[in-house]
Amino acid sequence: MLAAHGSALVLLDEPTASLDSATEALVYDSLFAAFADACVISSVHRLHLLPRFDGVIWMEAGRIVAHGAPAIIGTGFAAALPREADIVS
Repeated sequence: MLAAHGSALVLLDEPTASLDSATEALVYDSLFAAFADACVISSVHRLHLLPRFDGVIWMEAGRIVAHGAPAIIGTGFAAALPREADIVS
């Protein structure tokens, strides 16, 4: 993240994938504070993170199936998916 300091665009690929929820929240809080004036684009699979973003692009099989505000996207597509706690690996 140090190399991105001063950047107008920050691209992240699952930056918190291996973290617990509490640490994940700290990372995103710090990230958004450090890049308050930047465009932050992050791929996420944890649906509880969607409200942290201004906009969401929902993709399935490499295609955009929905885009818009997190609240709107969450009520449609996310509601039909199993919750993370329900997924058994």
